Amino acid sequence: CHLPRVVLNLVAVSVLFILIVFSGVAYAMEVEKFQFVKALYFSIGALSTAGLQPPVINPNKEDPIVFGLTLWMIFGIPFYGYILFAVAAGLTRSNSRSETKEKIRKAARPEKFQAAAAIANRF
Repeated sequence: CHLPRVVLNLVAVSVLFILIVFSGVAYAMEVEKFQFVKALYFSIGALSTAGLQPPVINPNKEDPIVFGLTLWMIFGIPFYGYILFAVAAGLTRSNSRSETKEKIRKAARPEKFQAAAAIANRF
């Protein structure tokens, strides 16, 4: 089974996206004690709004969870943007390729080719 590269890239990006989102869900459920739906909302909201609504963190407290959350947001936010880009690029690329193939197929009719070859042979 040979899948197109666009499909493989989309699957890989989707799996990574799910891992990033659910790592945020795990944080919100474990540390913030949110229920699943609220934790999912927190995770996607923090990634899609560049973390405009982060949890209340005591900056005087040195906590490895705060460091982990910071890394999650630093890498997760750009990755969220990349996912949106990858999906849009895959959709437009496949549409663009099919349109180009159709134009080439229409333009490459034998009668047009022979007419162009006849004109070229005159010179």
